[in-house]
Amino acid sequence: MRTIKLLQWLHRSGAAQNDTRPTTYRLTIISLSTMLNTIRKQLYHELQALDVPISRVHVSCADVEHLASTSVTLECPPHLRPRLNALALRLGQSPDIRRIHVESAAGSTLAALPA
Repeated sequence: MRTIKLLQWLHRSGAAQNDTRPTTYRLTIISLSTMLNTIRKQLYHELQALDVPISRVHVSCADVEHLASTSVTLECPPHLRPRLNALALRLGQSPDIRRIHVESAAGSTLAALPA
């Protein structure tokens, strides 16, 4: 019983954080279709600079309001998650981007920004 309580306390205090496995995230950007290629190139270069591998890219175009979206599936290690969040915040400040959504494979949202 004491061992379980000790492990729970260590987990809550952060001392047992030895899980360094990358988590799968999906970053979705909705923007004007005319700007999507430029935004995708910028995103690719920024993720490459962070050394975050991209495992899948999906692009879709919608006829509504001339919007398009790109979804990027990537593997982000725990120590780079704050930088991924900062990247999403920085991209969300662009007037060409309508929405950014970053979600883990487990379903937790890292960032959701309406523009």
